[in-house]
Amino acid sequence: MKIVNRGMLLIYIAFMISVSLSSFSFSKTVPQVKEQSNGYDFSKQPVKYLTAIYMDYHNGKVDSGIKKAKEALLYVNELYKKSPNTIIKGKGLKLNKAYQIKSTLHTLLGMLYYKKAMIGDDSDKDIRLAPVYEKLKKGEGLTDKDLELVSKVMAEESKNEQLYINMAIREFKEAIKIDPKNPSAHFQLGLLYSGIYTGESNDTAERHIYLSAKLSYEEGDMQAVSRAFDILKGLNPNSLYLKQIKRFMKEAKGE
Repeated sequence: MKIVNRGMLLIYIAFMISVSLSSFSFSKTVPQVKEQSNGYDFSKQPVKYLTAIYMDYHNGKVDSGIKKAKEALLYVNELYKKSPNTIIKGKGLKLNKAYQIKSTLHTLLGMLYYKKAMIGDDSDKDIRLAPVYEKLKKGEGLTDKDLELVSKVMAEESKNEQLYINMAIREFKEAIKIDPKNPSAHFQLGLLYSGIYTGESNDTAERHIYLSAKLSYEEGDMQAVSRAFDILKGLNPNSLYLKQIKRFMKEAKGE
């Protein structure tokens, strides 16, 4: 699974900026958490906890965000086993049923894994390639052993990238399986499919983005509908789904 689409950079940028807080299970007026803290208790402060995960994603602290999401899932899974419709209490939660929160957490995990695939682990790579960097800095030539090391490190990085992309796909699919009406999960999966070669057809990517628009329209989130329309138009100006999304936008305006 290699990144082959020349428009991947644009898709990645769109992916990074596309997620608004209103797409998730908490309200638009959630408190802005500037610093991440492991002190949040999901059972007592679910909104702040979910926001902290999002902020970890936004600030590139993917490992911290992944840890938080997994810890929250341990709590939510127990409630989900009792009943998917178990109410999770928390001021500001827009969707507060166990299955909705569980789906949201899997969506966030998918986003975090995908971002981890994109940014990689530069610290480990830099440590292993430090001798090579030093030679290049001094203008010295590289030996066959040096080139072999570079090739090995880059191959491992590519393998890890593929691993995390697969994990992201798995999380988005799990989110949709739990809650087929989760627009954010459809949107993120559609973006991921549109930016890399996964063996899926372009129509699969377009269909997920369309579904995100349809579900967002049903929720009254026209900002998300407009965002999906712009992304889909950029991917395929001739997509048959564009006409249907335009209809949602016109109906929202009463036309």
